[in-house]
Amino acid sequence: MVKVYASRPRTVYQMFSNTVGEYPNREAVKFGDICLTYQELGRRVDALACTLARDYGVGKGDRVALFLKNDDSFPVVFLAISKLGAISVVLNTRLKKAELEYQLDLTKPLVAVVDGEIWDAGLDGLSKHKVERSALEQIWKKGGTCPATAGDEGDVHTLLFTSGTTGKPKAV
Repeated sequence: MVKVYASRPRTVYQMFSNTVGEYPNREAVKFGDICLTYQELGRRVDALACTLARDYGVGKGDRVALFLKNDDSFPVVFLAISKLGAISVVLNTRLKKAELEYQLDLTKPLVAVVDGEIWDAGLDGLSKHKVERSALEQIWKKGGTCPATAGDEGDVHTLLFTSGTTGKPKAV
């Protein structure tokens, strides 16, 4: 069955929100022993989005760096940033400190959400705020709801870096 919406979803978050509404009890994320339904994923996304907006001032167009392992936290953070209309700056966890310095200096993120086990604390000054992966569980438990920021399909959503084979990496 094809669902017809009054208006076509225009952003990644709108598509996700529609999926949560349609399939709240379906598996959305499976990582090791962790299995999140779309409803639970949606709750985590909402709680983090509220915290990022309220405590760190993240809003539409702000850049938020992600320096996370590929685990159950990555989609939550990515979608929370999207809900706020902010821009995800996805950083490769295999890069050296100098490469990360270059990318952080170029993108100037307001917040960096990082895995403290692999993050170099010497990079802390390259974003105004830092949220460690270890704090996410508490944020999710605290909960919260906030409205999604109106977005448009023409808005910048994510910045990824090229490999830099012909010079310095470029954010695209």
